[in-house]
This record gives sequence, structure tokens and C-alpha cells, in this order.
Amino acid sequence: MYLLWQIIKVLKTSSIAAEERGEDLAFKFWFAYKKISGEYNNNMYERCNGNMEILMLFVWEIIYSCFYYHLT
Repeated sequence: MYLLWQIIKVLKTSSIAAEERGEDLAFKFWFAYKKISGEYNNNMYERCNGNMEILMLFVWEIIYSCFYYHLT
């Protein structure tokens, strides 16, 4: 039983086991980076999508006006 406790103690302090549990410093950094960048990308997508709709309406009005005035 004592051997089992020693193995558990070594695994808790091991850097290999830390990577599997997600306690490695590099893992924490990239996990936070992925989370923050994902939120930023989602916000950017929503803003650009809204701007694209406005741009398409503006272009449509220009094209419509050119053809309308060209025909009259």
C-alpha cells in the first residue's frame, strides 16, 4: 500500500502527468490564447458581417442608379 502512495505522489508532481491534467504552463498559455482569440474572432466576424451587409446595399444602390439613369 505504501508503494501505491509513493506512485501517486510522484505522478502528482510529475511534469508528464501535469501535461495530461492540463497543468503545464505552456498548456495553460495556449488554452487561454485559444479561448481569447476565439472570442475575438467571433466578435470580428459579427462586426464584419454587419459591415458587409451595409456595403452590399450601398453597391446595389450605385448599380441600380447607374442603370436607371442610363435608361432614361
